[in-house]
Amino acid sequence: MSPRSILSIGLAIQTVSIHAAAYCLAGQACFPSDDVLATFEQSLGGNLIKTLPYGSACYSATYNAEECLKLANQSQTFDFRESQAAAVMYINNEITKDGEGCPVPITTADGSPPAAINGSCTLGNMPSYVVNVTCAHDVSLAVKFAAAHNLRLRIKNSGHDYAGRSAGKGALSIWTRHLNEAVLIEDFSPEGVHGYSTDVVSAGPGVNVEELNQWGADNARVTIGGYTPSVGATGGYLLGGGFGPTAPHFGMGVDNVVQFEVITADGDIKIANSAKNQDLFWALRGGGGAFGVVTHVWLKAYPALAAVNTVAGPVVCQDRASYEQMINTLIDLQVPLNDAGHSVSQIWIGHNQCAIHSNYC
Repeated sequence: MSPRSILSIGLAIQTVSIHAAAYCLAGQACFPSDDVLATFEQSLGGNLIKTLPYGSACYSATYNAEECLKLANQSQTFDFRESQAAAVMYINNEITKDGEGCPVPITTADGSPPAAINGSCTLGNMPSYVVNVTCAHDVSLAVKFAAAHNLRLRIKNSGHDYAGRSAGKGALSIWTRHLNEAVLIEDFSPEGVHGYSTDVVSAGPGVNVEELNQWGADNARVTIGGYTPSVGATGGYLLGGGFGPTAPHFGMGVDNVVQFEVITADGDIKIANSAKNQDLFWALRGGGGAFGVVTHVWLKAYPALAAVNTVAGPVVCQDRASYEQMINTLIDLQVPLNDAGHSVSQIWIGHNQCAIHSNYC
């Protein structure tokens, strides 16, 4: 094959790739009309949100001193950001590369309302419409609607994605935060699986770490979960592998999944486990969130531990040799600590200090 032929094939592939990525965004002529959106909203039982920038009260065109002060005091808290349809945990992901957005000013030294910002307040990199899903059927409808109209589709639970993949300018977003029911099922057998049962927590993807831990306390059970209370314990955290304080005892989060309910790109609602849709079950356990929208997870539940205590603090390293000695010591201690029911699960390093984050279970 000549170099010219190879170049032609390369150009053809590139053209197809660019065409496939040309989604229809809000504000463009191709975007669904108000009538079409109204019909879609009706099919969702009214759960379609037309988003607005949450920081607008701090901008001159719509300034409200009292509301702006409230925003300045709470807009950077996890609870606030998790409660917003058009927000993510890391504010930089809300701003476009051209600087569009509506960031909230920081609090003033004397506690007075921040001055009005002279500038534009836009949604920036946040979706224009959000489906506040209440069941798997809502997700199915949203996926099919996005496919039918070639819309940019985003999925958000708590919005902790470091890469900002739950944000997207002009997109339709599926918001799973309110699929947050957690129920204990004893002797659960996955669909189509014979001769196996285990106690599980049956949970929606909106259940965060704090809620899952509270569920465990209420039911004398323990399962997997991360470190940050507001992270969705059965959403993207789990699909990426799921490491947390109980991992040395029970394995990674994905080691504890016995069944998923997932909506695939065709809008079908599927059960994936060791007997049904086995390839999808394999992919979802650590392969990331590109294989579908998870709407339910069944996780192994264990008898409660006597205690889970977290110890954190800085350890000053005098020099590189001291640091290397500390690391070697920690590695040597892994087996005896685990045998004794303890584990050192994370090490964070910053500047000239070595911060150890230990979890003793």
